[in-house]
Amino acid sequence: MIKGIIFDKDGTLFDFNATWGAWTRGMLEAETGHDPVLFARLADALGYDVPTATFRPESMVIASTAGELAEKIKSVLPDLDTDALLARMNAAAAAVTQVEAVPLQSYFANLRHVGLRLGIATNDAEAPRGRIWSEQVSPSISILSQAMTAGTAANLRRDSCWPFAPKQVWTQITA
Repeated sequence: MIKGIIFDKDGTLFDFNATWGAWTRGMLEAETGHDPVLFARLADALGYDVPTATFRPESMVIASTAGELAEKIKSVLPDLDTDALLARMNAAAAAVTQVEAVPLQSYFANLRHVGLRLGIATNDAEAPRGRIWSEQVSPSISILSQAMTAGTAANLRRDSCWPFAPKQVWTQITA
């Protein structure tokens, strides 16, 4: 008998390209100072397809942490300060509107109604993650926000639990 489900956030609960495609274009333009040559080099390094505002399947953006992305960005723009870059990325990510793949309030309410325990896997930085859950997905998912704040296993690497995508943060949400 199935007692619980663990979901990956981006690409499962939220449409990854619809959420992050336009955001990434703006971030790339800002970080390259609107220089078209640097913009093209950075887009290519990150696996970002400019005409479609989507990510190529092999893009490191899909499963990397903000810190890993900052290092990749610095490989193209070496003069950037890493801490300042991460602060800009996290501040901008905290303001992005996530595009739900399905209406999540009713979806999670139905799953909890049948007694399932729910879990979310994400590699989001903590500040954007907290705002997304507490403000956007709201009432019936407010338990998620509380669980993510109180129960994030900060020292538990995803590869220690599941071998497919290391360095993800696991959070358990109980009904």
